[in-house]
Amino acid sequence: MTKKMEFQDFKNEYLKETFPENKIDMIKTFNDTINKEMLSFFTTLYKNESDGKVRTEIVEILGSSKLDTSISILVEALTDNFINSKKAAVISLGKIRMPSAIEP
Repeated sequence: MTKKMEFQDFKNEYLKETFPENKIDMIKTFNDTINKEMLSFFTTLYKNESDGKVRTEIVEILGSSKLDTSISILVEALTDNFINSKKAAVISLGKIRMPSAIEP
């Protein structure tokens, strides 16, 4: 998979994928190019993902996006059952340093 992959292609391939490791690799591919359209997709992914490692990767991606709209999902991740997702959310919220990150 290359960085040239279009977002729609990514969505289609991701939704077909069943192996958590492959999902994580796919998510990492888009780490540098996240935008608001992708952010809403990743938010949906987080809510529907059953694998804790994949949820952690999504939290890390959302946390590194520096988009104000990612804060709500990071706050939600504070209640995740998978401890690494919680840790990633705490670290991300600490790094964001946006006033809206402390409102919830």
